[in-house]
Amino acid sequence: MRTCLIEPGSIAVTISGQVAVDADGAVRCPGDPEGQANIVFSQLIELLAHAGGRLTDLQSVMIILSDRAHFDQVNQVRNRIFATYAPASTLIIAELAEAGCLVEVNGFAIIDGTQIVEGR
Repeated sequence: MRTCLIEPGSIAVTISGQVAVDADGAVRCPGDPEGQANIVFSQLIELLAHAGGRLTDLQSVMIILSDRAHFDQVNQVRNRIFATYAPASTLIIAELAEAGCLVEVNGFAIIDGTQIVEGR
């Protein structure tokens, strides 16, 4: 079990709906779950940095896959990104709203003043 205690003055950042589309709405890396996972996790990290945070401020992620068959490829990317720090993680298999997208990632971060409590 993992609990996140938020200290006063901290900043909560919610990042949702990260999919592999370009500025024109075209799907990037079509048919390539690993390529799309690299893109969405890079976007997540970039948005955290824009908010003044870093990867270790991420408290939880939700990964949504369009097909269970993509799990191994996406999980390899996830394990590489979170090699030294792993937030709480949820995996959902569901049809995604954006046609052609195979991976979607949502994240929740606390910047400054987070205390992680591990245990049961």
